[in-house]
Amino acid sequence: MKKLLLLLLLPAAIGASVINCKAQIGVGTSFRGSSAGTFEQGNIDRLKASTLIYIVRESENDKIAELQKVYEKAWTFCPIKLIKLSEYPDYLGKKEYSFLTVDGYMKEKTTSTYTSQHCFYYLNLWMVNEEKPAKKNDEINKVPFARVELHLRGESRGGVESFDEKKWAKEMFNFLYKKETIVPNWNPGFVKCYLQTLSNTLAKGKTRWMYENVKNTAETAKYKSGTLYCPEYVLNETYKKPPTEIFKKYPYKYKVIPDAELSDLILTSEKPIYFLHYIVTPYENYVGVINSKTGEIVYNSYNPANFVIKDKHLKEAAE
Repeated sequence: MKKLLLLLLLPAAIGASVINCKAQIGVGTSFRGSSAGTFEQGNIDRLKASTLIYIVRESENDKIAELQKVYEKAWTFCPIKLIKLSEYPDYLGKKEYSFLTVDGYMKEKTTSTYTSQHCFYYLNLWMVNEEKPAKKNDEINKVPFARVELHLRGESRGGVESFDEKKWAKEMFNFLYKKETIVPNWNPGFVKCYLQTLSNTLAKGKTRWMYENVKNTAETAKYKSGTLYCPEYVLNETYKKPPTEIFKKYPYKYKVIPDAELSDLILTSEKPIYFLHYIVTPYENYVGVINSKTGEIVYNSYNPANFVIKDKHLKEAAE
């Protein structure tokens, strides 16, 4: 029997709705199928009038003041406030706030020979649904606006998949915010870019389909003539193949850089840099390139049934 379990950030606040998501970054009301859906103007007006609550990771608790300045420049659609996880209950469920929080679900598939568990996790932009209250006091019915897929490294993915199904939401919630959990595409530099993409898309009144392939030729020409930065986490997903093997069909300059160093470079470089952004889920992978100054995804390739980045993906990014 197919089972879907929704994760909300607070163990006592398990969401009432489940959406099957398989993507990198999406802006809209639907995160499956052939379209991003259409926003109701009333919901957009509510979001615009709200204050966005963003919970920092445990490792960033002492950087809230610093990150507040960075993120409020990146997210301009409405005010934004950064908080610690311990402060979340003070805001949870209140109608005047919107939230960008961790969310996810576990999908169990059973055949005649085995049972497998597939786990999905992402940053979810949402508000409380005023028109459809939850049926239970410990549930929240949400109006979605956007989501950003999160990429857990191997050892952290293994930890998630080992959680008991009945306690999965609570344990996932605790696990993802811990500083020990390795989520390489969830760091201040990357989040700054995500916030820019989400804010700019919403401000233009547009949506973004999650499966959209993107190629901005004016921008791709810039990383081809400069340097494409590759975070180390990308190479951790190649079964230990060296960079020269993965980039052998990429004829331009590239540089492999530690994840934390890349995050700092995104935040401090006066000139735009272009960096590789990689996501893998139990169903597919996404290979993209992001402009650090604008947060724009200038190149994105959706690859169903691909679970390892390969030289052909870099070749396609170079074309």
